[in-house]
Formats: sequence, structure tokens, C-alpha cells
Amino acid sequence: MIGYRSEIDGLRAIAVVSVLLFHAGFSFVPGGFVGVDVFFVISGYLITSMIVKEMDDGKFSFSNFYERRARRLLPPLIPVFIAAWVFSFFLFNDQQFSDFCRSVYAALGFVSNWFFLSEVSYFDGPGELTPLLHIWSLSVEEQFYFVFPILLLAACKLNRKRLLSISIFLALISLIYSIYLIEEFERETAFYSSLARFWELLVGAILAISTVRAPRRILAVDTLEVIGLSLILVSAFTYSKDTIFPGATALLPTVGTALIIAAQGRGRVVSVVLKSRPFVWVGLVSYSLYLWHWPILVAIRTGKPAATLGELSVGLLIAFVLALASYFLIEQPVRKKIIIGSTRQAYAMAATFLIGAAALVYVGSTPKFAAIQLSAFTETRAKLYNGDKATMLSRIEEETAIYMKDLNVNFHGRISQYDPKIHSGWTCSYDQGNTTERLFQCLISQAKAENVLVMGDSVGRDTLHALRRAFPGTNFIMLHQSSCPPGDVKAKCFPQSEELLKRVASAIAIKAIVINFQYRPREWIDVESGLLAAKSVTNNVIMLGVAPLLGMNSADYIKSLPDGQSVPLFYPADNKNIIRWSYQDLANDARQMAEKHNVFFVNVLDFFCPAEQCRLWVDNRYGDPLLFDLQHLTNHGISEFSGYLKSQPLLKQIM
Repeated sequence: MIGYRSEIDGLRAIAVVSVLLFHAGFSFVPGGFVGVDVFFVISGYLITSMIVKEMDDGKFSFSNFYERRARRLLPPLIPVFIAAWVFSFFLFNDQQFSDFCRSVYAALGFVSNWFFLSEVSYFDGPGELTPLLHIWSLSVEEQFYFVFPILLLAACKLNRKRLLSISIFLALISLIYSIYLIEEFERETAFYSSLARFWELLVGAILAISTVRAPRRILAVDTLEVIGLSLILVSAFTYSKDTIFPGATALLPTVGTALIIAAQGRGRVVSVVLKSRPFVWVGLVSYSLYLWHWPILVAIRTGKPAATLGELSVGLLIAFVLALASYFLIEQPVRKKIIIGSTRQAYAMAATFLIGAAALVYVGSTPKFAAIQLSAFTETRAKLYNGDKATMLSRIEEETAIYMKDLNVNFHGRISQYDPKIHSGWTCSYDQGNTTERLFQCLISQAKAENVLVMGDSVGRDTLHALRRAFPGTNFIMLHQSSCPPGDVKAKCFPQSEELLKRVASAIAIKAIVINFQYRPREWIDVESGLLAAKSVTNNVIMLGVAPLLGMNSADYIKSLPDGQSVPLFYPADNKNIIRWSYQDLANDARQMAEKHNVFFVNVLDFFCPAEQCRLWVDNRYGDPLLFDLQHLTNHGISEFSGYLKSQPLLKQIM
């Protein structure tokens, strides 16, 4: 087993502080998420060094190895899980609490990364209100350590000399897979997938297996460390949520970490800083600090979505205090076997925690307990938000539930077979890997003598519902793909749509095609190929635009208002955190594109944002929210939008 290296704890400090500052929203560290990559390399190096040393000495035991992992990982997790469960019980509505309970099951099985891949994005949206989102990285590590020790043991017994070349080969395969996913626009899969992340742990493992020695010349050592630290800091300070990551871009922090480790703490500048007492102390508590910080930030943002950096900084300070307490009162006593002394007790501790947590979550999901939780949440919200705010928030939740149950209806790839009794009126969606053959069958199954085809994403689906209410005598069908403009963009959005449209048009009568989707400044122009495909089918092609994509939904905006301030009818036009860009400019650009391709354009921006003020409420009066999230209309909002569409002369003429 390698000796203690204090500079590695200093590296841990840089990693965890980067992650904390990024999660708290400090703009000067927009790429702080690379701290996780630094952790991966460190973990791969330290644990592989230990495993290989024990295997070479003939002392390795899977029982002892997983005992050490249990002692290291589980005890600090226990209070974090309890705290997250308690605040979720009081601050989350029933659906959010149910989602949290499911995430606990995933965390207990060390499959959080796969769970969150199917549920939330790491970089935006619901992820900010997911208390255990950060556990994804622990799951990746543990999946690695379920597999890699077996491979090491087999390689050591068969041919010890091949161990390094095997590890390099596996690292290259994993890196290539990560790059492939990025090239295929599967960013979320590349981020969460253990197979696409193992190469980062393997970089550390390769260092350990190769037993590389630091250069003899001190200047070369200094150069290694300075370059290594520079690579980490450059990625932390220049990367952002918009960086295509991980893939090849993850090489900077991982290679940088490897260079510092390879220098073996002999440098005269970087190592001196990393070995300093403040860095080492933060590194020693980095695991507990990482565990505590995210649930605390989520709790603050749940209660106050517009929390200031000062308030979030207080949350980080609380996390640091709890991390210190965890280190001295839990981690050290357990790891040094002051408490839970034997192997049997360690495994009993692990089993008790896993079974107990699962049982608690199971009880929490029963109908009787769910009613208790909902009552506690309702009372808590009434105390947090005075006046009519709690009632307004309740209405938004009601509308959200209605939409998700009745209006979020898509025939996608995971539905085994199209059933006209069930799926009639649903969108025909590319989502979940649906095939063009199934999409064709879905579209023609819903066709009548004359049809209007709607193309777009979930915003287009809202338009579909509104058009059906506005023109009940017209048959509307829809080709849908989530988060995509309806253009064939590198097989990511609406793949092979031109061929599909021509095939559909040869089978059924298409009177017109309506295109609507979420316009974003950099992505919406990808609709151009979709316009050309639609024009090949009919001359009646209509672009609708532009619905706003807000930076804060109405519920969070209401929560963020100071005590005593009444809820307005419109969002503040000068709040750049909410009104993030000029929707009017987008509408003007969309009109120009429509004119360029000789298609019709209907500007619907005035419905959402009359006089450049974006609305909160249906009919501009308190009661029914217009949107339930950042972009989607409520059921009542769809009804009002249908009236607006019905009043448009062009639509009346064509429909």
C-alpha cells in the first residue's frame, strides 16, 4: 500500500471547492464540474495502487476490499440520507417526494447515474431540485470497483506483465465510446454512463500499475505540476454548461490530475501549496463536504428559488461544519475501527443501513404515509409563503398534474404497439428510439379524409391541443420529438423526416403543415431543413412563433418575491434572469426565414408577451396560471391560446 501523500489531499481540495462553487452558482468558476473528473483520477490511482500491492504480496481479499469500501462510503452517507429525507418530507410536494424516494432506491443500489440519465439533466432544469443528484459519481466509482478488481486479479494470475497494456486498451475503448456519444449528440449519456466514464478512473489506475517515477530533475518535476494544475484550472475557469462535455474535453482535467500525481509531490511550487495545512484539511473532509453541500443547496433553493450567492455561501459554510463533524465523529472512528471493529460488524452496518433506508422509503410511499407527507408539505408551504401565494402555488401544481396526466401524450419507442383505442390523438413521437415505420403507421392510423400535420417539440404539442380546440372540424395529427426543432440535423432531430413526410403524403391527404417548437437563439435555425421537407409535401406550410422560454417558472418567481409584495400580472421585463433574451428578435428572424422559403408566418408572441411583458395568468387576471413551467401552457392556457389562434385570419382561411 502506498504511503500517505498530502499533495493528493490538496488536489482533493481543489476538486471539491471547484464543484461547490459551481453548484452554488459562482460565475467565475463556470466549469467547476470538472472537479468530479479530478476525483475520478485520484480514486483510480489510490485504490488501484492498494489493490495491486496486495495482489503482488498475495494478501488481496475481496472481503477486506469491500469492507474498506463500506467503511469509507456508507457511514458519512447515513446522516446525509436522513437529512435529505426530512427536508424533502416538508418541502416537496407529493410528486417531488415520490421522485426523491425513487432516487434513494437508485442510490442504495449504486445505480444513480443510470437512474438520473432517464430522469433529469445534470446541467439544468429539475436537477437543481434533486437532493441526491450528486450521488451519480459515487455510483460510477462503485460500478468500476465491482468490475475492475476482478479483472486485476485475473490479469495478475495469468500474466502480470499484460496488466498495463490491458488497462491502457480499456481506457482507450472507454474514451472512444465517450467521444462517440458526444458526436452522436448523446451528451447526457456520455455524462452519466459508467462505460463512458471508466477511462477517467483508468487514467489513475494506469499511473498506479505503471509505478511511474517522478523525473530526477527538479525543474522537470516543477514543469509537470505547473502544467497539470494549469490544465485543471483552465478547464474550471473556461468550461461552462455549454461546453460539449465530457468526451475529449475531459482530457484537460484528467491529464492535469495525472501529471500532478506523477510528480509525486516533489515540486517546489504547486506541491508546496497543495501540502499546506488549509488545502490538506479541506481535502481530508472533501468526501463528507461533497455529500453534504448539494442537499443543503437544494433545500435552500427549494424554499427560496432566487436565493442570493450570500445565502448559498452560508449553505456551503454549514456543509463544511457538518463535514468536519462527520470526519471526526463518524468517518475516523469507523475507518480506524474504534467503533464497528470487526468485519462482521462492518457488513452488518452496511446491511442495516441499506435495508433500513429502503424500508423507510417504502413506508414513505404508502398511501397513508403519502397523505401525511402531503399534509406536512401543505402546512410548511403556508408558513413559508404568506397571503395568497400558497394558494397560487397550489393552483400551479394542480395544473401541472393535469397536463402531465392528460396532455403529455406521446406514442414513443417504449410503447410496444400502437393501439387506436388508447393512442388516438397522441403525438407520433421520435422519442425513446421510435422507428420511422412505427411513426408512419401512427400517422396514417389517425388520418381522415383531409389532415393538417403539426411538426415540433413539446411546445408544438401544446399548439396541437390548442388547434384542435380552435378548429374542431379539422383533423390534426402530429410528428413530434422532444427538445428538437423539426429539421433533420445530423440524425439527431427528426431523422429521415423528408422521406417519412413524402411517404405519408402519398398515403393520406395533407392539407397543411404547421411548424412550432421552442425557439432558442442558437438552435432554432436548424428548422430550415424541416421547412424544405414540408414544402415538398404542400404549399400550405405555416410557421408559428415565438413562445418564450423563461429563466424562472411562475412558481419559483412567486416563491422568490419578498414578504409583503403582491404577485404581479406580468414578469418584470428588466429581469434578465427571467427574460433571458429578446423574443421579439427571435420572432423577427423567424419571419425572415419564413419569407426566405416562401412559407406563411403567424406571430404568436403577442399572446404570451403583449407589449414586451410576459404574462403569468390566463385572461390577465389572478386564478389560472398561463404556464406551469418555463415554457408549457396549462390546460386553461391552451384553451385561451386556442381562442387566439382561432382569431388569426390566415389560420381561419387555411383550416
